[in-house]
Amino acid sequence: MEDEVNSAYYQNDIQKIRQIRQYVADGDFKDQEKMLLLIDFELADAGNKVADLIEVKKNKLKSWLFDQNDFDEKALRIYINLIPIYDLKSNLLIGKKVVEKLKNVSKPRQQEELLGVICNLLMICIEQQAYNEARYFVKAAKNVKTRPELFFLKNVLVLLENMISYHFEHRSEYLSKCKWAVKNFTLLGMPEYGEQAKIFFNENLNK
Repeated sequence: MEDEVNSAYYQNDIQKIRQIRQYVADGDFKDQEKMLLLIDFELADAGNKVADLIEVKKNKLKSWLFDQNDFDEKALRIYINLIPIYDLKSNLLIGKKVVEKLKNVSKPRQQEELLGVICNLLMICIEQQAYNEARYFVKAAKNVKTRPELFFLKNVLVLLENMISYHFEHRSEYLSKCKWAVKNFTLLGMPEYGEQAKIFFNENLNK
């Protein structure tokens, strides 16, 4: 059942996911409530409507993720989408679980997932001025070697890591690296993302 949902998700076949959901809802499955919850997330994610999930379902997903020790691809995708609705303490706990699970992976896809989580967590740490807590994730990111598939995320990390370094030591070289990282997005053909990165930099630099 999970394979069918995953296949439909990656084909962006929302109608197929709805049909599977109806099949599960009409059936008698041992973990029916959990299955429906995860399918509802897949539907919302496929339709870019995660923000529209009702609070009850969000809270159930949060509780389920909080108890996870073996983060598979689906759990990581759910977590990345829900990071903004967790409090800082919960994000730090779950984030460390993810790092411990994936810190030694060598496949580009898994490394990308790891760095994606770290980037999101570092943004939250900067916004909430949790700079000491951010150091753990900066170190974890540096342990992942740069490769072509990871260039975008590594560029994001250049911005975030140097913003954090600047908080502790007001050295101009950190600012220069931040500005180059922002400029790289535009040079790579992503001016809209570069503009958002610039706004984030300007709003959070001196917190």
